[in-house]
Amino acid sequence: MMKKGEKYENHYLNEVIFRINFSNIPALSVNNKEVANDFHERISKIFPNTIIKRNHAINIEIDSDTGKSTQITQDGSLLWIFKNRKYNKSVELTSNSLILHYKKGAYTHFRYFLEDVTLLISALKEYNPKDLSFLGLRYINQIDGKSIAELKECINPKYFSEYIMGLDEEEEFIQVLNRLSIKKEDYILNFQYGLFNAAYPNPNFDKDFILDFDCTTKKVKAIDSVADELKQMRKYVQCKYEESITNVLRKEMIREDTNE
Repeated sequence: MMKKGEKYENHYLNEVIFRINFSNIPALSVNNKEVANDFHERISKIFPNTIIKRNHAINIEIDSDTGKSTQITQDGSLLWIFKNRKYNKSVELTSNSLILHYKKGAYTHFRYFLEDVTLLISALKEYNPKDLSFLGLRYINQIDGKSIAELKECINPKYFSEYIMGLDEEEEFIQVLNRLSIKKEDYILNFQYGLFNAAYPNPNFDKDFILDFDCTTKKVKAIDSVADELKQMRKYVQCKYEESITNVLRKEMIREDTNE
């Protein structure tokens, strides 16, 4: 486990994602491309770039007598996307959801991530979101650049399949992914781990080990409680992450940091 004053400098975080769902906000349901201007003005210092897309949903009406489709329509509500200057952070706003997505290299510390979330929540509050129905915090770690033997030294044995090391000579390893779902109080943690193959089913691939922690809850008290909820979710994820790695990987990533 990390000690006080230490932090992971050379981490393997590939993506970090925050999401909140709420009941439909009529002002954001319309097709007016200017409707999210106030939201963007409040976040433009961090997310100056704007992209607007159609958030298409296909609606098919079925004739109850014939069973045939009688009408196909598309809901053309808008999806607002706001990006930072480096284009490694993005915000997606719809009439019933808000997503903050960090790509590889964007995440340096939870404190700064929480500052971005707080900025977005403050802007969202102007639309008076109600009936918060979902809150999610996801950390996807991709441990790359290592051999199978090296990965075995980095990952807790209970999360590393011994079958990988014991294939017959005529067998070629393709992929092994496992999924564990855990409930703790109001939180559900979906944990995916294993060797991921982006070139599946090609057996010649980079043997990257995935530690994907997706923590969610459907019991969100109020918009002002989101930051506190995320702190608790992050602690839960951090605990499970520490459990899944060994001191070999920990020593590779860690550095002294008296300012944190």
